[in-house]
Amino acid sequence: MYDAFGLPIYPIIFQILMVLTFSIHIIFVNLTWASSFLAFYFDLKKEEKYKKLSFTLKRALPSLFSVAILMGIAPLLFIQTIYDYLWYSSNIFSGIYLILFLFALMIAFSFLYLYYLKENSPKWLGAVSFILISFAGIVIHVLNIQMLYMSKWGQFWHPSSFGKLNIFEIYRFLHFFFASFAIAGFFMLTNAWYLKKRNTDEEIVKFRSELGLKIFFIFTILQAISGIWWLVLVPGKFKFYFNHLTITSIVLFLVLLHFMLKALKNPLKYFYHISITLFVLIITMAANRESLRALFLKESGFSLKDYPLNIHFPSFLLFLITFLLAILATIFMLSVIFKLGLKKEEVEDTPFIKNLGSLSVIGLILWVLIVAGLGVIIYVKNL
Repeated sequence: MYDAFGLPIYPIIFQILMVLTFSIHIIFVNLTWASSFLAFYFDLKKEEKYKKLSFTLKRALPSLFSVAILMGIAPLLFIQTIYDYLWYSSNIFSGIYLILFLFALMIAFSFLYLYYLKENSPKWLGAVSFILISFAGIVIHVLNIQMLYMSKWGQFWHPSSFGKLNIFEIYRFLHFFFASFAIAGFFMLTNAWYLKKRNTDEEIVKFRSELGLKIFFIFTILQAISGIWWLVLVPGKFKFYFNHLTITSIVLFLVLLHFMLKALKNPLKYFYHISITLFVLIITMAANRESLRALFLKESGFSLKDYPLNIHFPSFLLFLITFLLAILATIFMLSVIFKLGLKKEEVEDTPFIKNLGSLSVIGLILWVLIVAGLGVIIYVKNL
C-alpha cells in the first residue's frame, strides 16, 4: 500500500518538518477558535474595558484565521506525503463531512471578517463562527483518529457506517479544546505586554494581563487534566507513560506551572519565562503526538521505516530553500508591523529591519530566477 514511487528524502525529515509546522499551525488554530468565542462573550458585558478587549480580538481574528489556514498547508502536505493512503482512506470514509468542513471554514471566515468590519457588528457573528470552527475541529479530529484504526476500516466501509464520523474520542478533543482557550489567554497576556511597551494606560495593561493570565492558567490546568485522561486510556502495551517525550512534556508543564504561579502577583514579570517554556512545550507535545501515531500505525503493520525511497536531493533542497525563504519573509513582515506599532516614525533606518528586508527581497528574486530557470530547462529538454 506504500506509494511505489517512494519518498524523495528520508521520512524522518518529513516527520520533523511536520511537527514544527504543525506546532505553528495549531497555535493559530487555537487562537482563532477560542478568540471567536471570547470576542462574543466580552461583547455581551457592559463594562467598557471588556468592550474594548472584544474589539481588539475582533480586529485580530481575520488575520489569525488567515495565518492558521496558511500554516496548515505545510503539515497537510507532509501528512499526505508520508501517510498518503491512510489519510485519503479516512477522508473517503467521511467524505460528506470533509466537504462540509470546507464550507464551515469559508462561512466562519466570512462571518469573522464581517464581525471585524464594524465595532457595533451583530454579536451573534462571533458565536456562530465559534460553532462552525468547533464543527471543523470535530471533523479533523475524527479524520485523524480514523486513519489510526486500520483494523476497523472494514466496518467503516459498511453502508451503516460509510459517510459518517465513526470515531470520536472526547478526552483527546477536550485536550485541544482547552488548549485553545489557554492560548487565547496567553494572547491577551501578550497584548498587555505589547501595550505596556507602547506606554498605554496602566489600568488597561493591568486588566488585560491579569485576565489573560487567569484564563491561561485555568485552561492550562484543564488541558493537563484532559491530557492525563488521554494518557490513561492509551493502550498499556504501548508503555507510553515511559516515552521520553511524554516525560519531557510533563517536566516542561511543571516548569510552566511554576512560572504561572509566580506570575500571579505580577503577570508580565515572567512573560518571557512563560513564553519560551510554552513554545518548547507545544513543540514537544506535537512530537509526542507524532510518536503516539507511529505506535498505533505500527500495531496495524505500517512503519515509515519500510517506506520505499527514491532519493532526489535537488528537489528537496529547492523545497527547503523555499521553506526557509518563507520564514525569513514572514519574520521581516512581522518585525515591521511590530516596530510600526511601537513608533510613529519611519522604521527603514533600523539596521535589523533594513538588513532583513534586503535579504528577503534578494532571496525571493533569486528563488524566482532559479524556479523559472529550472522550468525553462525542463521544458526545453522535453520538446
